[in-house]
Amino acid sequence: MTKPKDYVITANTINPERLTVPSLWWAQANSEKKLLDNWIAYPASEKEPARVDLIVNQQIWSLLDYVERYDFVNRLGSTARNFGYNIRVFNYQKEPLATYTCNFSTSPALCSIQTTVKNKIGLERLL
Repeated sequence: MTKPKDYVITANTINPERLTVPSLWWAQANSEKKLLDNWIAYPASEKEPARVDLIVNQQIWSLLDYVERYDFVNRLGSTARNFGYNIRVFNYQKEPLATYTCNFSTSPALCSIQTTVKNKIGLERLL
């Protein structure tokens, strides 16, 4: 995430001439409890829609309940959606924690959120 290719944008990428899209710096700066550590955005390709991969602080993520996680994903997903991006949320171990995906071919875009929850024996699954 510190040395991206030309076509990706990270939290460390700044365009001095114009707004860099997607613009998630405000969301990162205002992320309560410093939950959002970093992100990397991939523009759309022929094979995949545009997406942003978010990296969260696992210690803080684990302290959040389902509603707090849903709220975080919804807020960041809504911001990314405004730029035409889906999001995926990961921890530093590259484990998927949540997604916010939209079908941008419909108007308005149809979006859904999935997040992992631990069951009673500690295994995680996407809801």
